[in-house]
Amino acid sequence: MLLLVGMVFAHEEITINIEEYLDNPSVIQDTANLYLSELPPIARFFIGDINVNVNLEGTEGEYVILQDGLIAAVGRGAAENADLDINLNENSIHEILDSENPADEIIEMINSGEITFESHNIFTSLKISVARNFLR
Repeated sequence: MLLLVGMVFAHEEITINIEEYLDNPSVIQDTANLYLSELPPIARFFIGDINVNVNLEGTEGEYVILQDGLIAAVGRGAAENADLDINLNENSIHEILDSENPADEIIEMINSGEITFESHNIFTSLKISVARNFLR
């Protein structure tokens, strides 16, 4: 989701209050889905159906459920049977939102290990591996 948020910000002129987002993660869902719907079909197929837990240090975290490459649900806590955990801290979110190029900031944080991933199945591990190679 965080990568999607960054790409949405990079794609459009959007302002979001971080506290509003943390209080109600679904505020970005419609905008992210607009962007996702513009992706080539192969990219949406690659994203596919996935349950993601976003573990934000110091919070209960949130989950994002994607179906057919679009966000179907966002909420507080953890998704059951998560395919992927994304780990980061609030400072990372502020840096992304304050960046002139959020997508590049996210890629840099992923490459530096400031944002980490933990896959829970082989298929998701393969997706992450391909995505990491693509983002370098």
